[in-house]
Formats: sequence, structure tokens, C-alpha cells
Amino acid sequence: MTEELIQQNSRDVDVSECVIAVPPTFSVGLPDYLDKTLKLIYPGLSFSLKPTRRGICEDVVKGNVCIALTHRECTRTADCSKQGVSMITAEPVCNGSVVYVVAAESHPLWQQELLLENLAQHPYVITQMPGFNDETDPFEVFCSRQGLPLSVAQRTASLATLLESLTLSEGVSLLGTACASEFITRFPGMRSMALPAEEFAKLHLEVPAPKYGFICRQDRREKIPPLLISALKSYIMEQVSAK
Repeated sequence: MTEELIQQNSRDVDVSECVIAVPPTFSVGLPDYLDKTLKLIYPGLSFSLKPTRRGICEDVVKGNVCIALTHRECTRTADCSKQGVSMITAEPVCNGSVVYVVAAESHPLWQQELLLENLAQHPYVITQMPGFNDETDPFEVFCSRQGLPLSVAQRTASLATLLESLTLSEGVSLLGTACASEFITRFPGMRSMALPAEEFAKLHLEVPAPKYGFICRQDRREKIPPLLISALKSYIMEQVSAK
């Protein structure tokens, strides 16, 4: 049965390379996952990741990107109103239901109850997700509504820069994927913990939780290996769902 599956899916491959645009929180973990999951079935298919951005649909339309992971529903408006956007097809996957608090292991916040009000007492480092919190972060909105004087120490779209910032300061950050949280805690002296469900609900009272999905060109959708699509969906759901 395994050999049959390999032969069947190998015949379905119409592309030899798939460029996947991902936000920084998916840039770690996903390459290894795809390699381990699909290498046996698609031995001739290679993957490469590139950072996503606002208006990533342009790259999809031009054929520079095979699949782009997104944090919000594709409304085909605002930054995605360029010519050719009608060629895009969007497939929702799931809503995010977890956020991880990350900071140095010696940070005083771990001596407090993990409440948003307590997090607001410390410098906040924003890990920017294009199209989601790169203009306004949900925690900024929460603190503004609650009258809490939040100090934003830095905004970054790089997990490496985030790690450096948290290591050299008393900053805290929020990450929406388990793989990004695990990446940070691989380094000595760093700690991560999921925000309690009640606090997650408070965080997204004004700004809805991210709606994960992906976009691709309609005329190329059938050429993308089916197991690649299912593997991406499984990985997204595993990384953004509360355990």
C-alpha cells in the first residue's frame, strides 16, 4: 500500500520546486517537517521558504511564490487590490487559539501571575506578522483600551532579532506558534509559556485572533502536490492550536 501511494502521488507532481512564503513564526520547524513528511513520496520535489509581506498576492500572481501562508481572511481589498488578484484562490485552515509568552528565564514576570495586566508592566517586543500585527498589535490595542502605559521596546520581523532583544533586555514578547516558541527556548536562559485561555480571550476581544490559511494561483492549484497541501494544513493546525 505504501509503494502504491508513493507511485500514485509521484505521478501527480507537476512542479519540481515549490516556493512557500511564510511569516517569521513559521520559518522554523516547517522545512524539517516537510522534508521528513514528503521526501519519501516526492523525492524529486524541493521546497524553499521566503518571508511573506503585505501584498504577497502579487508574488503569487507573478509565479514567484507557489503558496503563501496568511494570518487573515483573503478579502481581496486594500493592499491586495492590484491587477490579477482575481487569479488568486484562498483556502482557510483554522483560527489561532494560543499565544506563547516568551522572555528570559530570569525575567521577573515569571514570578507573577500570567495576566495581560502584568505583562504590560514590562518592555514589549512586537514580533510582526505581515497583514496581522505589523501596523497595530492586539496587545497594544488591549493596553490602550485598558489605559495601561505599554512601552514598546522594539518591532521586528525576525526571530533571531527577537531572541537577541530578549536576551539583552527585560523585554517580553508574544508568539502565535508552538514552533517559534520552541525555537526560542532551545537557547539557554530562555523560557516560554502559553498564555491562559482566559487571557487569550481578553487579548482578542477587540482584535480577532488570526485566521490562518493559504493562497495560491487558481490555475496552478491542481499542479500542487495534494499531500503537500494536506501536510501544510496539518502543520498549521498543530502549531496554532491550544494543546
